[in-house]
Amino acid sequence: MSVVQSEDETTNNLFSNEEFEIMIDESIINDPNSKSIRERTTGAIFDTHNYKKCSKGKYITDSDKVTGSCLDINQMKDKQLTILDFDIPHSTDKYNKEAYQQYIIRDLLPKDTPVLITAHGGVHAYVNRYNYPLKGNRLVASKKIPFQFFTVDVFAQIDKYKLANGKPNGIKENRVMLPDSIVHDDDYEQTQIEYYYPTAPVSFWEQNNLPSLWEILNMWNVDLRQDDYTKEQEINQRIILTNIPMNKALINVIIEGFNSIQIYNFATKAKDEVTLLPLFQSLNALNNVLHYRQGWFCPLYGEIMGFNY
Repeated sequence: MSVVQSEDETTNNLFSNEEFEIMIDESIINDPNSKSIRERTTGAIFDTHNYKKCSKGKYITDSDKVTGSCLDINQMKDKQLTILDFDIPHSTDKYNKEAYQQYIIRDLLPKDTPVLITAHGGVHAYVNRYNYPLKGNRLVASKKIPFQFFTVDVFAQIDKYKLANGKPNGIKENRVMLPDSIVHDDDYEQTQIEYYYPTAPVSFWEQNNLPSLWEILNMWNVDLRQDDYTKEQEINQRIILTNIPMNKALINVIIEGFNSIQIYNFATKAKDEVTLLPLFQSLNALNNVLHYRQGWFCPLYGEIMGFNY
């Protein structure tokens, strides 16, 4: 028995295979996440002047010195590029900042997420929002996502326009500093300290297909759509800090333990993973003990800090 497709049924097909393929190709081309970060930020990057994070355009004169650049998220054509701002307290010492940076990049973000280090040692991660329903361009201070040693803000294009009498009246500034910029804090006159935004990784500006904000927040068990969001303890991994008097005998015991440590990465789910942050904190603390900097601890420190997983 043969089945014959009627002419009416044939004409009911909305698109031919060729037309359908063209539609798919166009949808991919028009997807903002298929474009590089450079393409997505074109026309939204501006100079900053006189070591300030934000330079008001109408107040800039020819004599003002260009000291960096910034991205105005509200000036971008697409609304999906979003920045996760990991804010590590400025008072944190260099060694712990570096440990937190590695923890953020390795444990809290999908592999190959584009990241930039900020002038004060924080981390900016570039992700795709995929229409995640954020409530504003930034999180309210009290609503920033809390981790034990830092907080996370979310920079996005949500509330773009200023309003006057209920009508749009200009675009709100929504700026983020970019690499190779120098800034001064408000106390510069007293401290004379300049802060430098490091150069971007070589491939940063050409990266596309950014990770999903939905995926990352789900990994953290955070739901920003709720007024009160919680994080499961196994993901939160809060570490209780205890000051323990350090002596030579205790240091020797710790080093002996590190000599036999073996690290594996067999976990397939985020909830099964264990943070290595306490390990790196301990190593950095020991590395600060002058007596051991030139001793047998140095090769061990280099071996553990340089491993790949």
